[in-house]
Amino acid sequence: MDIVVLGKRSSLTNYLKYRSKPIHIISSEDLKNDNFKYKIPKKFNLIINLFYPSKNLHKISNYEDFFELNFKLLSKFLRSLDTRGINKIIYSSSASVYRNFHDHNSKRNIYALSKLLVENYLLNIKNLKKKIIITRIYNMYDENENFSLISKIINNKSQNLPLKLFNNGEGIRDFIHTDDVAKIYVHLLNTKFNGIIEIGTGSGYKIRDIVHFTNTRFVLENKIINEKLISVANTQKLKKLFKNIKFKKLNNYLYKKKYTSIAIKEYNYNFPNITSNFNETIIIYGAGYSGKKIFQEYYNKNKKLNFYFIDDDINKIGKKYKSVPIIDFNNFLIIRKLIKITDFIFAIPSLNNDRRKKLVNKIKKYHENITILPGKNEIINKSISLTDLKDISFSDILKRKTSNLDNKLIKYLNNKSVLITGGAGSIGSELVKQIHNINCKKIIIYDNNETEIFRLLLNFNKKKIIPILGDICDEKHLKSIIKKFKVDYVFHAAAYKHLGILENNFKSAIKNNLLGTINVLNSLNKNVKNFILISTDKAANPTSNLGISKRLAEIFTLYWKKNKTSVVRFGNVFGSRGSVLEVFFNQIKNKSPLTVSHKQVTRYFMSIKEACNLVIQTGSLNNKNGIYLLNMGDAIKIKTIADNLLNFLELKNYPIIFTKLKKGEKINEKLSSSSKKINTKHKDIFLVKEKIYKYESVKLFFEDLITNFDKVCRREYQSKIKKFIK
Repeated sequence: MDIVVLGKRSSLTNYLKYRSKPIHIISSEDLKNDNFKYKIPKKFNLIINLFYPSKNLHKISNYEDFFELNFKLLSKFLRSLDTRGINKIIYSSSASVYRNFHDHNSKRNIYALSKLLVENYLLNIKNLKKKIIITRIYNMYDENENFSLISKIINNKSQNLPLKLFNNGEGIRDFIHTDDVAKIYVHLLNTKFNGIIEIGTGSGYKIRDIVHFTNTRFVLENKIINEKLISVANTQKLKKLFKNIKFKKLNNYLYKKKYTSIAIKEYNYNFPNITSNFNETIIIYGAGYSGKKIFQEYYNKNKKLNFYFIDDDINKIGKKYKSVPIIDFNNFLIIRKLIKITDFIFAIPSLNNDRRKKLVNKIKKYHENITILPGKNEIINKSISLTDLKDISFSDILKRKTSNLDNKLIKYLNNKSVLITGGAGSIGSELVKQIHNINCKKIIIYDNNETEIFRLLLNFNKKKIIPILGDICDEKHLKSIIKKFKVDYVFHAAAYKHLGILENNFKSAIKNNLLGTINVLNSLNKNVKNFILISTDKAANPTSNLGISKRLAEIFTLYWKKNKTSVVRFGNVFGSRGSVLEVFFNQIKNKSPLTVSHKQVTRYFMSIKEACNLVIQTGSLNNKNGIYLLNMGDAIKIKTIADNLLNFLELKNYPIIFTKLKKGEKINEKLSSSSKKINTKHKDIFLVKEKIYKYESVKLFFEDLITNFDKVCRREYQSKIKKFIK
């Protein structure tokens, strides 16, 4: 079939003349003067090589000429003929469309945007859409052209002129001979293919290597250009259409022309072009649902960031998601030294702990700043956001199965208003994050820490969240807030929790942890459907001020008659501020020995994510005047955690010092004084019944304590408290 080519001066047009007959060439002058209709056969293939010469970009003064050549004349041509006679159309676009368009002073951006304009124009002509092939061509070179980087190097060398190198010449480019492009065009016209295809060899050469091995003089420009570091074609589509395709090698071309006698290193890639190293780059391991959601959140916040997906699925490798390349781990090893990686994110919630640990160990050799998405069972309503990301914690490395999330047990919060006291603390903020992903009406964060509230709000949709700066000891303020926002559920997470500090501050422990709880309960109205007190394993057979204050809060809550209440008790959580893991990390950071109070000391641990998941689910269970315990697994020696951490960080012979038990600290904690656990609807939530108190004795005790609060630090009154809770 005849071929009509728009664009006479193109080097590609000249090669097409030798590759295909018959061919009819229409120049820009023909189009301007309407001198072209006699050249058009009834049935033909159309190749569009009409565009403003890239070699003249730097001296554009008349943009009318630029847009006339790039767009106006083409539009005029297509309007003037019966497009039913067109069999196929190839539009010669450019890989420059992958540029970063944030640099508004670049004329090359105007060139690339004009290419995108024509691409979109052609793809939106209804009766032509299925006939169009858009070719995004990489760096063409040949003996006669004078616009490519190769021709510039050769011309500068022949004239002994220095070549200006930007970005230290570190850019890697895909060079394809113009004759190879012409050969591909002729073949494409004989296929059923339509759409966008990248035209290149799939391998690249570093600009500085070419300059070096051709002995070309150069000068390094100090100016940093925001350009693609690696510009290499994704040849997957080409290789499917041309099973035995072979390209002319740049090395052979330069050797035959006697420009070099040494082979220049060739970089081979299995991913599409779209990367820049001069901005921050985020690597997301996992190109599935979760990874894409994380990418979208990052991108919405900062469109100047660069991204890569790493994936092990061969069906995804080499493709791209919203212009972000999906590469395999081997390609990551190639490019990691060439790009500025700021974050490495694991976004595969379905990974089990063993697989996750292996991947973490593999990656940490190459990058330190690793964050991960929690396990699949910990994600609420399939909602993934940046707030789900967390630093690597020990719960992700220990072989411990996490609890499953039962979506039926969280539906009770749909379209409800939730108040979270201590909402900016470790537990409280995690509750905010998880409840935010449930279809609740609003979340009231009640906390006295202005700075932490501010930090927390940065991550959320502020329409749904209401921050209230207040103290749980201010009953009047609490009442007004609960009434104003028509609160349905209260999660009471506000508490003093650091055992060592509270041992010297008994009065403050009682005031905040007990009287604060009483104030919150007193502020509830009849519309509040459930009050959930978050407690601690220190409250089981308490020996510390922390444990005593929390046990008293439990007792008062359990005997509260005006509203439904729940008490949830669990042990230590990874991810909370001041946890043993945080202490160990800080000691290692400061190159101090790890301190463990006793060789045999054990504690129960779970991730903060898992603990809060279960806390939320307890709110839907029917409390039978007992305490909910979370399945913490087996108690773990603190020494074991220290050893595992040092092993994970590959710190051999790191010192561990054994101090002594702090005042009020136990060697082994128990979750309950009762050994009998009652099953609930959730396999990881149990109900226990502990000591039963007579309602009147509870009422009298707390009335006396509130009246004589100023005496609580006296030895005789402390004895009275301990006697009551035994």
